[in-house]
Amino acid sequence: MGMVSSLLRRYYPWAAYPLGVGAAVYLHMAMLAWGISLEASTYLPVLLAAGLITLSELYFPNLRKWRPTMYDVKNDAIYMLFIQTALPKILAFLAALTLLSFVQSGSLFISSYWPHHLPVWIQAIMMILIADFFRYWFHVASHKNSFLWRFHAVHHSPQKLYWVNTGRFHPIEKAAQFLLDALPFILLGIDAQVLAFYFVFYAVNGFYQHSNIELKFDFLNYIISTAELHRWHHSRVESESNSNYGNNTIVWDLLFGTWFLPRDRKIEDIGLLNLGYPSSFLDQLKTPFVGGMDKKVLPLPSFKALMVNGLIKLQMKITKYTIWKPAMEAADNPLATQNNLLKDIIEKNADTRFGREHGFGEIDSYEQFKTTVPVQTYDTLQPYFDEQDQTGKPVITAEQPLMYAVTSGTTGVSKKIPVVEKTIRQNKKHQKLFTYIQYRDNPGTFSGNMLGIVSPAVEGFTQAGTPYGAVSGVLYRDMPTVMRSKYVLPFKVFSIEDYDLKYRLILRIALTYKNITYLVSANPSTFLVLDGLMNKHFDEFVDDLEQGGFRHSDRLPSEVQKSVEAKLKPEKQRAAELRELYAQKQRITFADIWPMLQTVVTWTGGSCGIALDAVKQKLPGRAKVIELGYMASEARGAITIDAEKNSGWPTIQDTFFEFVEREDWERDQKTFLTIDQLSIGQEYYVFVTTHAGLYRYNMNDIVRVAGEIGKTPALQFIQKGKGVTSITGEKLYEHHVLEAIRHVEQNLEFTSIFYIMLANRVDSGYELFLETESGFGHPLEAVREHIESNLCKLNIEYSSKLSSGRLKPMALKHLQNETGEKFKKNRLDAGQKESQFKVIILQYKDEMEFPFDVYVSEYVD
Repeated sequence: MGMVSSLLRRYYPWAAYPLGVGAAVYLHMAMLAWGISLEASTYLPVLLAAGLITLSELYFPNLRKWRPTMYDVKNDAIYMLFIQTALPKILAFLAALTLLSFVQSGSLFISSYWPHHLPVWIQAIMMILIADFFRYWFHVASHKNSFLWRFHAVHHSPQKLYWVNTGRFHPIEKAAQFLLDALPFILLGIDAQVLAFYFVFYAVNGFYQHSNIELKFDFLNYIISTAELHRWHHSRVESESNSNYGNNTIVWDLLFGTWFLPRDRKIEDIGLLNLGYPSSFLDQLKTPFVGGMDKKVLPLPSFKALMVNGLIKLQMKITKYTIWKPAMEAADNPLATQNNLLKDIIEKNADTRFGREHGFGEIDSYEQFKTTVPVQTYDTLQPYFDEQDQTGKPVITAEQPLMYAVTSGTTGVSKKIPVVEKTIRQNKKHQKLFTYIQYRDNPGTFSGNMLGIVSPAVEGFTQAGTPYGAVSGVLYRDMPTVMRSKYVLPFKVFSIEDYDLKYRLILRIALTYKNITYLVSANPSTFLVLDGLMNKHFDEFVDDLEQGGFRHSDRLPSEVQKSVEAKLKPEKQRAAELRELYAQKQRITFADIWPMLQTVVTWTGGSCGIALDAVKQKLPGRAKVIELGYMASEARGAITIDAEKNSGWPTIQDTFFEFVEREDWERDQKTFLTIDQLSIGQEYYVFVTTHAGLYRYNMNDIVRVAGEIGKTPALQFIQKGKGVTSITGEKLYEHHVLEAIRHVEQNLEFTSIFYIMLANRVDSGYELFLETESGFGHPLEAVREHIESNLCKLNIEYSSKLSSGRLKPMALKHLQNETGEKFKKNRLDAGQKESQFKVIILQYKDEMEFPFDVYVSEYVD
């Protein structure tokens, strides 16, 4: 029995549709051949198909949350009975009573225009194609024209799909459809058997199209308007729902460019943006005639929005040919690309003092460069940076720095890295390339507004007057006007020094916009800050939204006040909508306030993954999280191309890379490798050479080769080089801790907000301080044992030292709420950069300044 069930679940999604439709059509034709009446031969197969589909929805659901309530079924049954079944019969009768008699009395015979002599099934196919052509354009118009949309919105109002709501249409729209897909063929005098054949296919295909059955169609998605396609047409996201208009066949969508089927995600959130749209039959009949209702459903884009989206589309086409294609050509020959780049960097900086001291003028190969120039750190390069800044002479770069990028300070004091004009140009190119990749994978990402959070472009000035800040802030400030119009925050917001005040203002502005489709911030913990503020001070934010203004405006610098003034107008309707949502749920998420959200870009690797797991639970089901890419103030190391593996294309056109295998470097065996010598699956330390004065610079970053892009290794950031401890020789790495805890989270079903593991050299043991969203749901000791068991599996030496007694068992300590946020503020006060904040989750306790023991809570199972 179990084997039969397994086979059914495996093959039924592929077989259900062709067998169901085929059986209905076959039964219809067979019953006619047996002499059964046309009406019975037509309706009985459709009713049997409906019964089969009902059973399939029970046993093979596509989404369990789409299962209807009794209220849903009663409501949709009324539509099915009166609108889908009775109304077409009434309209056909009226047509026969009036139009047909008029045509005949006027001798306007048009039946000769139809090939009545062809077999019934061929005539039916012709009818499907022709009727769908007219229905296609009427359907497109119903989405584009605000008057027609009022009626069509009824069909898009369900928040779940199942076969009975196939018939949910406003009667006026149904009448208009009749004029296009039935009346012309009645006037042509098409035989009743052809109309019956058409009806059987039309009805059963429609039932499957709306059904809540797990279905697979493969090549049929290019012929039939299938459930896989039609579900995306019901998406709550405008750019997705404006697609797949076909009624029975999808050929017109393929021909006119509106076919849409993402392969990497499943549609979940459907319906209208207005979650308060009436659901009852009578209320929906009245809704199109209520003034302003078209503004409360899925909003049509303004002319300005259409123009901006059109210009973005044009820019993406330009980027494809000017940046993407050259990058992929370079990826096919990485060694030549890297050698040419190194030659260019050496030649341009040969006359600097650093260049003369290291014989740049004599270097004509990588081997010479490696021999002549030793590995550099910030400490060895800083004197050159400082001298050039103070004198203006070409000490380390031929170009004078325009600014200095300030590092995050994750592993020590923040550093100031030179940024020359070429660096800015390269970063702008990288940003365009990354934007193109995201647009190519999902154009809807940029269809709405965008919320980006970066560090300020200018944070201060050196003694010589050169500005220092964040390159991300410069890119945000200087982005093209078209793209900047999409972002909701003026760049001056990022200059606010008060951490809490800045995020209150960011959230106040962002709540104004319902159609945010894109979020980006280097650190996912930023999103948790916004979520916490939103729910903790909900009434405050909504009051400000309703009345206009920002209650903390008097604390803002004057230039910030001026820049945000236009963003703080009263939004009474938005405020009312948010209050209704909050009243229903008592805690709202990003899925509630930004239902159109499609893409979140942030760091996903290393310690950032801790906060990210909590963030993902607050997003709409469709939203995809994309790795921001391996990037640092020193250089943008890789641009994410493979969102599934979160691996990226190294910027081989602009950064010269060297690598040393992780184990070799840690054993002090420094065998340097070029980009073409890397192996998939191996981990490496990274060293970079750039136009901005970094020569064989030790990034202290560990990356893994996750695959290939062309012939170039795809890189994935693993961790900073420091995240390793050893008390008795166990050599525990940060990624061991991350993997162990992630595995236990999945098995015991709890969510961590923050954690840090401290090696206690005095007591010869590890202490894990962990903050959760809502406890563990299990005894503390059970959780501890699970985590330590996983650490033993991941690290043989840890297991050995533990079993021998040289290491004491790990101690697990549950932290009070918001401890992670307090630690973050502590680190920011100590000089770490806020937007790039990362936690090294594995450190020595005697080197940790923050008193975690003070914040340990009494955990109750």
